[in-house]
Amino acid sequence: MGFGMGNNNNGASSSSSRLDPAAPLLPRHGSSGGREGGGLSSQPKTFANVFIAVVGAGVLGLPYTFSRTGWAAGSLLLFSVAALTFYCMMLLVACRRRLADEHPKIASFGDLGDAVFGAHGRFAVDVMLVLSQFSFCVGYLIFISNTMAHLYPITAAASSSSALLSPRRSSSGRCCLSSWGSTPSRR
Repeated sequence: MGFGMGNNNNGASSSSSRLDPAAPLLPRHGSSGGREGGGLSSQPKTFANVFIAVVGAGVLGLPYTFSRTGWAAGSLLLFSVAALTFYCMMLLVACRRRLADEHPKIASFGDLGDAVFGAHGRFAVDVMLVLSQFSFCVGYLIFISNTMAHLYPITAAASSSSALLSPRRSSSGRCCLSSWGSTPSRR
């Protein structure tokens, strides 16, 4: 797997490394695609994966966004982004349909970038997809870490390992070791 800049059919690409160039990306409805027991991919499974990846990250951030922007501005922004996303999706579909006669084997976004801009287009699309998926992962990690910080707050004494073992003077002037803020022991 790699980001090959050449346009050879023998090398692997991140967007079509396991695809048979002669086979369609998904089997037609009602057929098993020549495999026993159905295929690994279907339109409902693909829709579910895209829905979970894209919509899931957005839904997790919606309450915070609405709390910061308010109902009016939040709704306006939400519908504006939805309209822009729909428009861009329709542009991709129109581009794919326009190129269908010249490039009938477009099966991925990388293939579409290759058909429009050549090898550099495929490379740019593949890099953007990797950055997008990486950003989703970072967003999820930030969300999880913020949630865990609110569920399990760390006190100032427990946040530093040196504070756990640092000597502390008792009220009688004797030295003792602190342990999670407990009272000093008597000798």
